[in-house]
Amino acid sequence: MSASRITYANWFKVECVRRYLKGEPARRIFREAGLEPSLIGSKRIERCVSRWKSDGSIMGEVAKEKTEDLDDEKSNIDGGFQSQDPAGKIQHRQCGVHGYWGQ
Repeated sequence: MSASRITYANWFKVECVRRYLKGEPARRIFREAGLEPSLIGSKRIERCVSRWKSDGSIMGEVAKEKTEDLDDEKSNIDGGFQSQDPAGKIQHRQCGVHGYWGQ
């Protein structure tokens, strides 16, 4: 931080955009990081988030983290089925919905 410029760490930019895209207000994210909106300015915060959302490298990191989160969730789900079915009797298969209309 200098007298005329604030420089944000890349990890903060990525975390901020990730949380913002999940629906958290930008002001709250900054406040929780110890950056009071009353000092920085609400408009400046919104412009930062907007600029970071337009940055391909930041959005790439956000997408990468999202993919890793989905992989973790999938392994937890698969692990859950395996732990509930130690004999391997549950088969994973696609199911169709059959109704009374022409089927």
